[in-house]
Amino acid sequence: SNQLPTGVAKDVAHVWLHELSKGMLAALIKEDLKRMTKEDILAEFEGSLNITSGAQLQQEMKAVIQSSDTAVLEQWISPPAEGVSTEELRAQMVWDLDGAIQNSGHDAALLSSLLRHREAAESLQTHSELMELRDTLFREVFRPPSDLSRSELEQLALEATEQMSAEDMRQNVLANYEVQTVDELRSGMLEAVALARRTDLEDRALAALQYLDASSLQPVIREVA
Repeated sequence: SNQLPTGVAKDVAHVWLHELSKGMLAALIKEDLKRMTKEDILAEFEGSLNITSGAQLQQEMKAVIQSSDTAVLEQWISPPAEGVSTEELRAQMVWDLDGAIQNSGHDAALLSSLLRHREAAESLQTHSELMELRDTLFREVFRPPSDLSRSELEQLALEATEQMSAEDMRQNVLANYEVQTVDELRSGMLEAVALARRTDLEDRALAALQYLDASSLQPVIREVA
């Protein structure tokens, strides 16, 4: 089997792919991961996210939230206002207020207050006016993120994802991957391989075949011999 040309070894692996054990499929994928750069892995993640359903994207976002540092969650719940445009600040405040309105329940007084603040956020013209309103909201309506427990931060972040579009969720998940090292990305992919369905393993192993050489395919030849 050691003498088989690479092309022949690939043909054998291709023909017998559906008969290979899950362990062998995973081994082929792991071998392929060794040659992948960070850019390669990010490109694969992006391609996968582009065909991921909204429900699965929410699960991806949940994983991102649970793995994020508390400081990151605090900034997510209340992004710094410095350096943002007036319209960006307005959009963030309206978004926050819309979430609070949805969660106001049957508290008529709170709902009235939130609606009044939302109307103000829509109508105020200057950055300084919006900043004053933002300060008022954190005094009267919202608790500062630094006062929230870890579980409260996670819950608020999860509620925020429910208002995100599929594209926004994709961009947030991808951004989380982009700050990881190549070793961290590989580790995450290996964890996914360990949990993957057989059909997904077969698809990924098939894609890996084009990059593997004869020596990498030797275990396949031994398994099917």
